[in-house]
Amino acid sequence: VPDVVSDSCKLAIWVSDFAGNISADTLSESFAIQDGTLPLISIQTPNLSTSIREHDSLHVSWIASDNIGVEQFGVWFSNHPEEPLAFLVEIASQDTIFSFVIGEGVSDSAQIKMDVMDQAGNMGEDFSDYFSITDNTRPEISHFSIPDTLDWGIGSVIDISVIAIDNVEITGLD
Repeated sequence: VPDVVSDSCKLAIWVSDFAGNISADTLSESFAIQDGTLPLISIQTPNLSTSIREHDSLHVSWIASDNIGVEQFGVWFSNHPEEPLAFLVEIASQDTIFSFVIGEGVSDSAQIKMDVMDQAGNMGEDFSDYFSITDNTRPEISHFSIPDTLDWGIGSVIDISVIAIDNVEITGLD
């Protein structure tokens, strides 16, 4: 079947012999050829060398093609391979780049999935390489208190209470 999408296809048969005589016949009914070719998509970025900081914009770019035309793209994201990919957005067919802000969550195995749908509803997909997200979230002091006294002497010892939190790890308290 040729790579043609149509509701009014016709089939013609031509027969010839050694003497050069030719006969032809065409089916009177028309028939349909529906698109069954999956669209193709290839994510260009992010790739294995991509490293982005939390709360920065990640740029996703891709190349897509289809025999009858691309209808739309879907973008999915996951911070960790054991977590399911979360749907982010549907993008119009003419776009080839999308940017979004990475939230909190350090990872060395974040991934983008893109799906592409053609005008006949056929779907194709591609997964990016794993890429890394580095810490860019400031630690917070959630509790800080000193003794309730006005009389501190030089060389005296006082108890200070501090609780700090971070999305990765507290490495120092000065």
